[in-house]
Amino acid sequence: MNTSLDLNKEALKQLFSKKFLLVILISIPSAIIADYFNIPLAWMLGPMLAVSVAALSGIKIKMPKLALSSILIVLGLHIGNYIDQNLINQMTEWVWTSIIMFIYILIIKKIVIFSYESFFSVIFFKVSDKRIFVNEKFFYSI
Repeated sequence: MNTSLDLNKEALKQLFSKKFLLVILISIPSAIIADYFNIPLAWMLGPMLAVSVAALSGIKIKMPKLALSSILIVLGLHIGNYIDQNLINQMTEWVWTSIIMFIYILIIKKIVIFSYESFFSVIFFKVSDKRIFVNEKFFYSI
């Protein structure tokens, strides 16, 4: 699997597609609105919420890999800019919270895996007398 960014015609074409331009048209006004209401991280949370709602409501959107990778680089640099000695010193105050969050994540992971396996172990698919394979399990049609 190639994880590098290919700067080819197809990647550039996706940046100017209607589906991605729709993401931009939804994101900018939602960021301005979130900033107006003084929401923390308005320029990230406003567009993220608005685009998520749009996608869940059935609007076809696209986030090109080139744009996503570029945004993640800028975001990583921005967050890294705020790491200093003061932040490192404050980490000792959050040890118990970090341990509790780690345990919480492990418990939730187990619950999700158990729910996922239970869900697929009782579902039967009706598909013209053929077997359906889901995660190396097969189900007979009804």
